[in-house]
Amino acid sequence: MEKDVSYLKIFEGPNTDIYYLSNHAIFAIWHGYLDVESIRESGEAILTAAQNFNCRHIMNDNRRILDTKPEALKWIEDQMMPQIVELGIKRVAHIYPSHLIRNKSMDRLLSIQHDSMIKVFSSFTDASVWLKGYAFNNLPSDGSCSFKTSNGIKIIDHRDIYFLSRFEKKTIVQTRENQIGINSSLSDTSEGLPEKMFMRVHKSYVVNLNKIKELKYYAGGYYRAYFKDFGNTYVTISKLCSKEIKEAIRA
Repeated sequence: MEKDVSYLKIFEGPNTDIYYLSNHAIFAIWHGYLDVESIRESGEAILTAAQNFNCRHIMNDNRRILDTKPEALKWIEDQMMPQIVELGIKRVAHIYPSHLIRNKSMDRLLSIQHDSMIKVFSSFTDASVWLKGYAFNNLPSDGSCSFKTSNGIKIIDHRDIYFLSRFEKKTIVQTRENQIGINSSLSDTSEGLPEKMFMRVHKSYVVNLNKIKELKYYAGGYYRAYFKDFGNTYVTISKLCSKEIKEAIRA
């Protein structure tokens, strides 16, 4: 039987946000450039939480990682993994970074054999399915992505996003029903979204190409993008991006 899972933030570092899930699991969001110091600090926080909360499953969302130093991976292999085994952790799921070139660092983890307790996935949904019945009983739909807000993690389907905008030092994720405020830059917030679906069209906007109904010329080389089933809402397309978005919509 499915049940809701609540999140409690237990650690925030320069490159990691770690949450305890109400059904005894750890959810870690990694981002940016990871070195030995950041890996060690966050890894020790995960181990401490797993022990204190008697957790048996860990989900690592690596989609916003930009790079991982080899020596940092060495620390995971030599120091963290033996302690994870000793604590009785049953399953550890990793979600690949969004760019294929960064996946080599994750592939290295697969070479470590710990009774098949570690698996690497290309999507949040696939990772959740593997953990279903252990940690994530109330699974999001295909295409789900996670965003860090002031109230914890917000998980939504990226196909429901119309656009992202920058407003008053916050990034706003706009769906048909809600506006979600994110305390990150527009670039960082859009990092984990599918590149073929989302395009940066202005210094203040990233749009979902699948949601665009039409482009209308405005003035001075600028266009406005209007969206399907979203009234008269529009975003401004910069002159530099107008040709690119026209080609993307026609493709």
